[in-house]
Amino acid sequence: MKKLLSVLLSLLMIVALAGCQSNGEQAKEDTQVEKEEEKTDELDFNDISWEAYYGVDNNKRYMLMDIENNSNYVITDIEFTYVEKDGVTDEERTAFIEDLSELFEMSIEELHDWNYDKIEFSANYDENINPGESVTTHFYYLHGIYYLMDEDKFNLSAPDYAEIEYVGDDNKIHTTYYDFRTNKQRYSNEVKDIQ
Repeated sequence: MKKLLSVLLSLLMIVALAGCQSNGEQAKEDTQVEKEEEKTDELDFNDISWEAYYGVDNNKRYMLMDIENNSNYVITDIEFTYVEKDGVTDEERTAFIEDLSELFEMSIEELHDWNYDKIEFSANYDENINPGESVTTHFYYLHGIYYLMDEDKFNLSAPDYAEIEYVGDDNKIHTTYYDFRTNKQRYSNEVKDIQ
């Protein structure tokens, strides 16, 4: 009788442990589903189409970028930053810096002191882009100071990262970053009120 009782108790404990384990797994799955549902208000960078090209605007040639918002969110600001690509030669870099020196009427030493002596361009659009809407913006040298009008200079660069501000489901401004080097997207914890 004692043997039968101990076998029954052992079986009961095994069943109870198995039930707890499956409940724990179910709770874990429920938490994952909740986290996935929470992320539905986050803009996915893959929902943005973009293309950089050499084109004409106002009867002049510029480096341009077309941006299409295929997300469900209003984009309030978007900036693509391009930096020197791998394989740029010393001669190309030197020629670029010398051209910048002439353009900005600064010595190469002054460019270096201001940290402007690098190959870097940006394309920024700081007005609303509604879902389904397309816009065109220009590439700039040095954070919007001069339009980039030379395709050969642009070809010394490659995409580095994109920064996007958008209106979330909570009617606040959220920020996300896409890193082209790692192909990863990161969401900032900072949230701003709409101005």
